[in-house]
Amino acid sequence: MVEVYKMGKTKIKICGLKRPEDIGIVNRLKPDFVGFVFAERKVDKEQARKLCEALDPEIPAVGVFVNETIQNVTELCREKIIQIVQLHGDEDAYYIEEIRKNLPDIPLIKAVRVQSKEQ
Repeated sequence: MVEVYKMGKTKIKICGLKRPEDIGIVNRLKPDFVGFVFAERKVDKEQARKLCEALDPEIPAVGVFVNETIQNVTELCREKIIQIVQLHGDEDAYYIEEIRKNLPDIPLIKAVRVQSKEQ
């Protein structure tokens, strides 16, 4: 399991990687995490797989999803393409519980949008 947070240390994630050149840069810079945006098909499974093959194995890959199917998220983790799940859509408690059941050892981040002052 990836340790996502250590008290007192800021963590850095470079997100939106799509090209081999991006991997070369992050392998040199050594951020704490890298992000692959699967939302709006910025990157697909095979593209992410190829990029991860070139990624330094000490840099965990985060999959960024918006309303993705549970099956696709689960497959990407089980095939070791990503090591952390980050959700940015309308995923509800049921969805999150299913992901946790399918992937009990995978860290999960749920982004929450503030939509008005009242919320």
